Amino acid sequence: MNRLPRLDATVLKWIAAVCMVIDHLAACLLQVTRGADGRALKYSLPMGVTVYEICRGIGRTALPVFCFLLVEGFLLTGNRVRYLTRILVTGCVAQPFFGAVIWGDIKAARPNTLFTLAIGLATIWAMEEIRKGFRYAAEQGAPRHRAVLTAAGEAVTWLAAGAGAGLAWVLRTDYRWGGVLCIVLLYYFHGFREMALTAEWICLSLYSETELLSIGGVLLTWLYSGQRGRQHRYTFYFFYPLHLMAILLVKRILIGTW
Repeated sequence: MNRLPRLDATVLKWIAAVCMVIDHLAACLLQVTRGADGRALKYSLPMGVTVYEICRGIGRTALPVFCFLLVEGFLLTGNRVRYLTRILVTGCVAQPFFGAVIWGDIKAARPNTLFTLAIGLATIWAMEEIRKGFRYAAEQGAPRHRAVLTAAGEAVTWLAAGAGAGLAWVLRTDYRWGGVLCIVLLYYFHGFREMALTAEWICLSLYSETELLSIGGVLLTWLYSGQRGRQHRYTFYFFYPLHLMAILLVKRILIGTW
């Protein structure tokens, strides 16, 4: 273990960002873009399907890393309201570009991944407050009631987790309930990294068979050093919508359409 490289949060974030860009490029240029025969371009190009599947497989690395770093950020940030607001605002700015890149329509109703992350963050925040409330009630109450209150607190905590996952499913956000439950599991088992990461991978794999390939991102986060690295607070918030805009520009230059 000591011989393995240790990665700080900044390095992890940019590895995930590169994988995300590769994934989105393939989705936009090979799946969404249509050839003269009306089929996705991946079917018209030599090795198109293979290149597409490889790129989308690489992209599966990104979400486990982003979910992991979201939980770390949640536990470290001094202002959770501001943290949540930044994610939501960035998601709103990026949404039309996400729709154009992934679905070929700026009006596509399926919200992007940042809305999933925002729901996940709000969910674990609610879980934390619920546990605190029941813990306080147990400490102040009669000793014979403490076990009951503790158990009730855990039950209500998981009801909140289910509500968050249900909200993502109803809104049809990217990764839906799978993304939210990944965040919940990483938070709930925080401090037991192997258990948390294993639970995250199982959750994603149950969500979709293609997410078996998310094991790459899970293994990357296992190498997390616990250090934040050199932080540029707003860089990624700009990067997310800008990379989508850049992909659309590449499509315009290469293919002549948006």
